[in-house]
Amino acid sequence: MSILLASLWTKISLSVLHFIIRKAAFAVIRGQGSTGTFSNPVICGDFPDNDVSVGADGLFYYSASNMHFSPGAPILRSADLVNWELIGHSVPTLDFGEKKSNKTWYWIGCVDFNNSYVYTSSSPTGKWKQSATIGKCYYDCGLLIDDDDKMYVVWGSHNISISQLSPDGLSEVKSQDVFTSPPGTELMEGNRLYKKDGLYYVLNDYPQGLATYIWKSTTPWGPWTYKLLQAFTPAPVEDGITPHQGSLIKTSHGDWYFLSFTWAYPNGRMPVLAPITWGSDGYPILTLVNGSWGTTYPNPLPTVKTPSWTGTDTFRGDKLDLILSTATVTNDTNDLYLARNTITHRVHGRFPAATIVLDTSNMHDGDRSGLVAFRDCEFLHADFGRVELVAKQQ
Repeated sequence: MSILLASLWTKISLSVLHFIIRKAAFAVIRGQGSTGTFSNPVICGDFPDNDVSVGADGLFYYSASNMHFSPGAPILRSADLVNWELIGHSVPTLDFGEKKSNKTWYWIGCVDFNNSYVYTSSSPTGKWKQSATIGKCYYDCGLLIDDDDKMYVVWGSHNISISQLSPDGLSEVKSQDVFTSPPGTELMEGNRLYKKDGLYYVLNDYPQGLATYIWKSTTPWGPWTYKLLQAFTPAPVEDGITPHQGSLIKTSHGDWYFLSFTWAYPNGRMPVLAPITWGSDGYPILTLVNGSWGTTYPNPLPTVKTPSWTGTDTFRGDKLDLILSTATVTNDTNDLYLARNTITHRVHGRFPAATIVLDTSNMHDGDRSGLVAFRDCEFLHADFGRVELVAKQQ
């Protein structure tokens, strides 16, 4: 059984997906011993709020936020935790919300702070459809399928709750507040739920304090105790903030890793990977290098190359490349951020560059075209003006 669970909030431009897999379904990939090292970030691009699990095929599946862009909730795949490829999106359109025992994957997400929507598909690459609505907001949620096939969702901010789902994952049968955020903190984010050696774990973050916490209990319903996993850890990327939010991942070799993200200009929130070990008290320990998140570590698994993140888009055919997305908000506006059907491409690499060839042959007198680079609430706009002026310039 494999599960993908997520949250997508359009009002605050944030989305989170979560993959969890039932152990009995897993076909592990075993290669020769891994060699060499990898460098952080493992993806030099904006893929925040990850939740990563192992699929029944032994591959790793990564779900991320992509804010208000459509299609939503990108899905990435890797065989070695270092080389990743984009394979699809869980939310095909922003009309709004994964699990695999009945050969169905689920995406569950809180979209409007009122409801959680369930999208399903026979494959993580799609085609996805909306299948159910749960009448409460699973804020920043994480999913666990227990050894007895019961499904639990952890969610919340200050008060953290756990909800038990129905066997088909389409409704809730029980919900309970299980703990509150640590003293001096509030607005916890990135809740994830795991089980290891008969114990239950919740991983979450206090973003204002740049801190990651790990909680432990003998049952989903508590009582829960916690320990600080890391705080104010120097990032492995120049000018990056302390990595926070992410996933605990067990490889087919039995090793554990923490895949988090750091935020740095101009790329945004870039995934960074580090090994973890487990202490005698049952809590994970982050492996640091001289007190910082390492810029390099030994490869976790034999390297499996994936397609390049950069290339050429020619816009041939009847659908866009997966890397591109369309922002559709409203009509009749002079504000780029409210423009309908704006094709976008996020930057990749520490010093990204692009060359654009624009065909104006089908434009009409009075039509306008241009290019823009934007970040947060600011953008630079190159307006090519009326089509006849563009033709002369070209």
